[in-house]
Amino acid sequence: MINTGLFNTNKINIKKELQDNSLILYVDIHKLNNPVQYKSDIMVDIIGDNCYLVVINSNLEYTRDNANFEKVTGECLKWLEEHNINYRQVVENKDTYRSILGVLVRMGNKVKDKDFSVGFVVTKKEFEKIQEKLAQFNLYYYVVQNGDSNDKALNSFSETRGNIEEMSKLFINNFYYDRYVQKLRISMNKENEEAINQILSKHLG
Repeated sequence: MINTGLFNTNKINIKKELQDNSLILYVDIHKLNNPVQYKSDIMVDIIGDNCYLVVINSNLEYTRDNANFEKVTGECLKWLEEHNINYRQVVENKDTYRSILGVLVRMGNKVKDKDFSVGFVVTKKEFEKIQEKLAQFNLYYYVVQNGDSNDKALNSFSETRGNIEEMSKLFINNFYYDRYVQKLRISMNKENEEAINQILSKHLG
């Protein structure tokens, strides 16, 4: 079920969807003067004393320039290494196929592309510092509750091979930001609705 007009303004539009014990908010922020800053501000507030498991997934970059994507991903990984932040990476080769008379035929042995995911855990302080790097991606952020270890979160990433649907089942509180259309998807426990609404309203100015 989707409800519209949660607290729509001339700046943002929010739709609410209930799924079992989860509340999902679809937040359209494209009319804001600085939607990227707004997204960053609310996510800094939301993280609190917890951490974010950040997932870069090549499949989320639906208009990606492969060469540039690999370049900016490499720069991000270098930053993580320089700041001693552990990360896990899952890479899968994607072969080139073509349909001939209804049959998928692999065209040669050349690998056309690679699908890959990178997962890493950051604290609030680290999250604030890496914002410039992360602004170049569509990302999923999973809230790692205070008390859960970073290794446990990274193991969950590795075990699911970065699969978005599987990860979302393990981490109910999660966020997705699409930089192309400037929309934010927030999934959370129902009891957090009032707190999230206050944060969203606070940063509208």
